[in-house]
Amino acid sequence: MFTLEGHRQPVSIVAFSPNGDIIASGSVDGEVRTWDAATGGALLVKDNCHSEAVCAGVFGPDGAWLATGSDDGSIYVWDAATGAAMHTLREHTDRISQLVVSSTGSVVASASWDERVRLWDPATGAIVWTLVGHSESIDALAMSPNDTWLASGSQDGVIILWNALLGDAIWTVDGHSSWAHSWPDGVLALVGGTRRNYLMMTA
Repeated sequence: MFTLEGHRQPVSIVAFSPNGDIIASGSVDGEVRTWDAATGGALLVKDNCHSEAVCAGVFGPDGAWLATGSDDGSIYVWDAATGAAMHTLREHTDRISQLVVSSTGSVVASASWDERVRLWDPATGAIVWTLVGHSESIDALAMSPNDTWLASGSQDGVIILWNALLGDAIWTVDGHSSWAHSWPDGVLALVGGTRRNYLMMTA
């Protein structure tokens, strides 16, 4: 066991690469770091991009890139080996609360306190879909393993199931949601809320 030290401010997110070789971390001062999971050695430091706290982070399925989102509404896509910024995405206007990536790595979905979910192409930085339907901050996001369905949960107490391929809302349910999780078969979704209740739904 070892301790990873280097952040100057509280750590706000951590994420493993898919093969477990790299740990990424972000802190409230906007700094992003990566570490060798086997040795604890520092790999990369990026401290000049996000201007506010790092709130979300996810690796691509091959571990070649890392996406991070911030309180300042920005999303950066990084080359995990070199730390080079591949794309900067600034279409959100408020905190990035969640980032999820499709199984193929061809789409990144971002949820924000600006009441929007956006789907991106991480290879180009282009927006694929902007999903509008919530009336308050979005705090929960999950994509089905078959990349077809996207579930979002908001402070408005509503869960929306979206067709991630077409950008359409399939159904909406009031479930007091604060989080969402999709089952490995992509058919069932579990969503829960601050009232300690949950719903299990078929997609």
